[in-house]
Amino acid sequence: MLNQTPNNPPSEPDAVDARAQRRAPGAVASASPPSLDPAWRAGRKLAEARKQLGLSLDEVAERIRVRREFLEALEDMNI
Repeated sequence: MLNQTPNNPPSEPDAVDARAQRRAPGAVASASPPSLDPAWRAGRKLAEARKQLGLSLDEVAERIRVRREFLEALEDMNI
């Protein structure tokens, strides 16, 4: 005979921990927000925030899953 399986299996703690690590992968999550000049254009704000957090374009691209070329174009305000 077939065994019945519950419709809502209990969540696994390992899966929950993995999701939390993806959201906050390192010390960057606990760092204070970068200080930016409000007069700067959006591209410069993005570049300065990234630099103040000590991240490269490649690291940001990997974390947010956006091609490096797109991030570079955003920072250069090249539409």
